[in-house]
Amino acid sequence: MAINFFIGQNGKARRVRQQFVSVNGKARRVLKGYVGVNGKARLFYSATTECVEHGEAPSLGSTSKVYVSAASTPDYAIFAGGLDPNSSFSEVSSAKAYNKSLTIQGISSLSVEKGHGASLSFNGRAVFAGGYKGVFLGYKHNDYVDTYDNSLTKSSLSRMRDTKASLAGAVVGNYMIFAGGETGSQIGNQKMSSADAYDTSFTKISVSFLSSGRYYLRAATVGNRAIFAGGLNGSYYSTVEVYDSSLTKTAGPALCEPKGSMFAGSNENYAVFAGGYSDKVGHSTKTDVYDKNLTHTTIGTVLGSGGACSSIGGNIVMSGGYYKVTDVGTYSNNLWCYDTSLTLTNKQMNTGRSTHDSTVLGDYVLIGGGQGNANLSSVEYFKFA
Repeated sequence: MAINFFIGQNGKARRVRQQFVSVNGKARRVLKGYVGVNGKARLFYSATTECVEHGEAPSLGSTSKVYVSAASTPDYAIFAGGLDPNSSFSEVSSAKAYNKSLTIQGISSLSVEKGHGASLSFNGRAVFAGGYKGVFLGYKHNDYVDTYDNSLTKSSLSRMRDTKASLAGAVVGNYMIFAGGETGSQIGNQKMSSADAYDTSFTKISVSFLSSGRYYLRAATVGNRAIFAGGLNGSYYSTVEVYDSSLTKTAGPALCEPKGSMFAGSNENYAVFAGGYSDKVGHSTKTDVYDKNLTHTTIGTVLGSGGACSSIGGNIVMSGGYYKVTDVGTYSNNLWCYDTSLTLTNKQMNTGRSTHDSTVLGDYVLIGGGQGNANLSSVEYFKFA
């Protein structure tokens, strides 16, 4: 959790929310402070950033995008692929990059048109894996893994062992892992247990499969453990499987209920799997929490499935999603944030949306695309400081 530091003011203890030091004549914010105790460095202060600004960034263009994917390099946020609901949900391969001034730069398209893949940031690159095309003509899944480096040069890695979409990805130690998903025709899709790992040189290496095939699972990393949780294969699962930093796979404590399409994210202390949907409970309001030792607890409040999640400055930022209350469907405009002590705060986006994605660039969380009461190409930003 965040470690607080207090000073006395008018006879009362006041929490210090931000500390700064001078570096080359500029004020630099202190994120962590240490003191020496018996020859060891002991943390006495850690800060969690707060949302200080919200606005609209330039849109993704004239094409609306649902099931778009987003990831970042050190200097760019990239939104790529997706389905165009205004053109019979045809797939697109186009990609847009935002620099730290939130100005758009055109970049090379993905290798193929696709949506509903997995994306993540790894070793300075934005990575986009898998996806499907041909929604109304029978699904055609792909096994491509495309990356963009910090100069926005696109390259393709060795393909995954299977073509699939609706998979999950996570980074642990020196590896990124993509696991689960579905493949096959529109009717009777095969649910996949296969997994692929890539090292920091982006070489593909073997890794243990999941114990069962499922899609709409989610993944998050805390400490040296990547947690793959939930998913759907005929019915929803509460299964949790964990890869450590040496890629050894073990079973973890199950989710509190079977579900998929959760918000999944982490900060330095916890991985959370919030909300989601289950055929047994409908839209869940429960959040499953795992610490670095895989101790499992359950808290509540966050509602929605099909939203997006990013982590910034100690905050797990969960945006949008879809839910039903008394058979009335709602596209949520909520922006929920868990800090390092799991304190939950809430802000609102301008537009309710689901099947969108988000990514972090510097002090910004960028949230783009998706489907709401209208099909969306808009991008919103929230600045944390």
